[in-house]
Amino acid sequence: MRIETRVIPVEGIAKVPDIAEDFEDGEARRQREEMWLLNIATALAVMLVSCAWIAIALD
Repeated sequence: MRIETRVIPVEGIAKVPDIAEDFEDGEARRQREEMWLLNIATALAVMLVSCAWIAIALD
């Protein structure tokens, strides 16, 4: 889910409380999910190479 926001700079206010926190949480969740997918892809690649080596050894 993509969130697009526009922030109008106001003197004395550093960040918008609710929107900024939700955006940071969403970014962290997206990074965790990407790492999870990367770990799965790596495990599948290692299993595939291992099976190939076993098949070569048994042949």
